[in-house]
Amino acid sequence: MIKRSDIIFERVNIQKLIFVMMMIISTLLIMNYGIPAIFSNNQSSGINEKNIDILLNGSIGWLPVLLFKFSLVVLGPVIEEIYFRGIMFEEAQTLGKFVQIVWPTVIFSAIHFPLTLEQWVTYSVAGGMLMLVRVLTKRLQYSIIFHILHNFIVLVS
Repeated sequence: MIKRSDIIFERVNIQKLIFVMMMIISTLLIMNYGIPAIFSNNQSSGINEKNIDILLNGSIGWLPVLLFKFSLVVLGPVIEEIYFRGIMFEEAQTLGKFVQIVWPTVIFSAIHFPLTLEQWVTYSVAGGMLMLVRVLTKRLQYSIIFHILHNFIVLVS
């Protein structure tokens, strides 16, 4: 029998959505102003960013670009959230709360191929904020919403 505490998704809660929006704004402020201020605004693009730029600015045709944008904004965030803040988070539960929170965040950062300390910090902040949303809302759906909205904002800006 499924208990209420076993349910990953719930009816959308307005207070939690407001919290997600506040976290997105905080994350964007940290990533656009805080981190560049600390690292003197000398960020070089990592492998992840370079590959995204090549795909979005290349002459590969409108359909591949549209599909790539869809995967960047929807598929990637859903898959990453299910894996990092869903599966990894739950599987690490027996290792203690600290490991349960830090381990998926570190691996999330690593799979984005950061080359510099600034890039590591950027992805760690993003992963940490996503984990904070997951832990405080107690639901995976809100970290998925956060990740989709964040990637959409970054794509259109």
